[in-house]
Amino acid sequence: MSSKSSNLEKNRVSTVNHKNQKSCYLVSVGTSLVINYEKRHRQDINYARIDLHNQGFQAVTSHEAGLTNATYCLYFDTIIGDLKNVHFSVLEQASAELSSLLRWRDETGKFPGFSAEDCIVLITTQTAEGILCAYALQNIFKTHWDKIKKDSTNQPFPNDFVSIEYVKGLGKATDPAFEETGLPEFLNYLHRAIVDYRAEGYEVILVPTGGYKALIPYMVLVGILHGVPLRYVYEESPRVLELPKIPLGLDMERWVREKFRLQGVLGKDYNPDDQQYKQLDHDFQSLLERDPQGKFSLSALGNFLEAVYRDLSWRSPLQLASGKTHLLDSLDDDLKEKFDRLVRIGHLIWKGDRVPEMVDHSLRHHYDLFELAERFLLPILDNNPNFLKPEELFILLGALYLHDCGHTLGTIYGSDEKPIRLFPTEIRDYHHILGYERLRHHDIASYVSKDLYEGLGWADTLQATWDDFLEIIATVGLFHRKDMPIGDGEAPYNKCPYFRNEYPPLMRNEAWPLKFRGNQMSPNRVALLVCLLRIIDSLDCQRARSGDQMEIDFHLAQIGSEAEEEKNRAGLFEKIVKGILKNDFAELSQAIQSSINGYRKRESKDHSVTAKAATTHATTTQLRGVLTKIKQKCNYDGTTAGLIFEYVLSRFRVDFKEYQKEHYADHVFVKQILIDAQRGDRISDNGDRHKTRFTIDIEVDQEIVEELALRPEEVAQKKRALLGNMREEYEMKEDSAKDIPAKTIVKDILEESGVTIEYGIDESC
Repeated sequence: MSSKSSNLEKNRVSTVNHKNQKSCYLVSVGTSLVINYEKRHRQDINYARIDLHNQGFQAVTSHEAGLTNATYCLYFDTIIGDLKNVHFSVLEQASAELSSLLRWRDETGKFPGFSAEDCIVLITTQTAEGILCAYALQNIFKTHWDKIKKDSTNQPFPNDFVSIEYVKGLGKATDPAFEETGLPEFLNYLHRAIVDYRAEGYEVILVPTGGYKALIPYMVLVGILHGVPLRYVYEESPRVLELPKIPLGLDMERWVREKFRLQGVLGKDYNPDDQQYKQLDHDFQSLLERDPQGKFSLSALGNFLEAVYRDLSWRSPLQLASGKTHLLDSLDDDLKEKFDRLVRIGHLIWKGDRVPEMVDHSLRHHYDLFELAERFLLPILDNNPNFLKPEELFILLGALYLHDCGHTLGTIYGSDEKPIRLFPTEIRDYHHILGYERLRHHDIASYVSKDLYEGLGWADTLQATWDDFLEIIATVGLFHRKDMPIGDGEAPYNKCPYFRNEYPPLMRNEAWPLKFRGNQMSPNRVALLVCLLRIIDSLDCQRARSGDQMEIDFHLAQIGSEAEEEKNRAGLFEKIVKGILKNDFAELSQAIQSSINGYRKRESKDHSVTAKAATTHATTTQLRGVLTKIKQKCNYDGTTAGLIFEYVLSRFRVDFKEYQKEHYADHVFVKQILIDAQRGDRISDNGDRHKTRFTIDIEVDQEIVEELALRPEEVAQKKRALLGNMREEYEMKEDSAKDIPAKTIVKDILEESGVTIEYGIDESC
């Protein structure tokens, strides 16, 4: 490899083509330079014919000295002399390699030229013909540097601009070593070269026009695996085609099937007759080679594919979805890298979910959210590229990832630093606040936030990570629930008895530290991010969030079994607690049921029968007040208080598990959310910026409807309820704290930014 390459081995990196990035062209070399020379002079009886058929590779060249054979040098001088003073239009037709490199046109339709930072690697066969053409091409680039360099380049021809590489075994196609050694080594070389040149900051481009036709599919394969562009001129076409990077990947099933046999062969003495080796799939045998110690080892390509397999096998669907979203194209490189760090550890955030009975709020929910975010945000960004700044989009994507992380907290710490155990309804009711506090307190070990901070590595210190990045992300996540006040005219939120007495509106001046990387952010812009998060979050009512029907049935059966176990547990506690509290037990039991009724009423999507039938509603704060009053009256000790709390908790768990059936029933018939985006009016006369109009609807899964024998009117009612809940997120009026007309705060903010939403209700279903 040339002096411009290195031996660094790194995993596959981003293939983003940065403007003005230096390029490395890996070019396969054929014999068209000689063939086209003969075509140009065929009518001239005095032209010097080039006959290479009887020339041997070793006789004409050495790696160090280049061309050495006298006859060969004559041929070389003939070709070089023939092209010495030709026009650019002749030069670009002189060979397949030159056509692919010199006929490329940029977006302005012009040949962009090469910079002195670029490099060309000519990969030639170990044949006399290939060697002659490679050395002649190297000289042609030097001779015609003034014609092919960029207009802005004033530097002379760099000595290492063009290098020549030979591939072991890649000789004449009739040689048995061509297939057995040459083609595998060619693959290995391409892989190593791409990794090495990328490590030095090059954008690698494959040019497979020249050389044996058998090499083209190998270069295409490597291009697909590495996401590298390929440029090709077909036959006599005047245009250079950039072959599409087909979105293919590793066959994971085959790797799973063969990996144990592959591991059994690695490290053994190299022997093609080895029984384990012969049992390997033939395609996997081709990934093995003999190392210097005479052992079976993976080839460079094999190592690369194995690394891809390991990487993919550890990635969750959420990581795959969020890590490659088109939305990342709008981020700068630093924010992309930071978001990638979040993606790598994101699936760990929901470890220890304290309400696992619920419709998923972890991996599946967030996988859906990133899909919905793309479907909702990309049309907006297409119509108005300046709709969100890179840092605003980063904050929104971070909030999409982290806004539900409060579901993992079952115990919190009050101002007196004493632990407070939460009921499952409290975890659900206050999960937005719990998420904020979890992210804020990297100093509380049980919140497992320090590990998150260190995994992100966004700043030099944990405090800087909070101050510069996570605080604003956590704040957007905090306000994702519609109870949280956005507009300055709204009343503060005061329903959570922990942490703070009240939460002032987001847009109230100086109420919240809205900073990102030390820069103050406009409250109006942060409010827009909250509105977008609310809308995207509200859209995820698809069945995919709960799994397929078999998984739902299994999950509900499991919940039912757990509910029965919890009932037995509550029954045992009840006998003991009754004996302790005696006449006060009825008051406690009624307070528990009232609190359960209150939760059901708050959570009901369609004001269900169970919520309507409840006669009394209370909050868990009121329930805790009853517990405190009874404790003071009965004057029992801490052990007894813990026993009574376990009884209350058990009662909550029974109802919490049983109530989830209604939530699953709400989602089961929803095949997908339909998002129709239309370009609206121009926003301003400056630039191509347009408004975006959305229509949101629900596609019903008729197979599920028939399978569950759901009545049309039942489906229509549930569909209206779900769309009504989505619409409520958009059209809900603020809880005004002043004697002024209440605003539809989310709708108003989005409309001011050029986004309008309609929710369709199809009565026919």
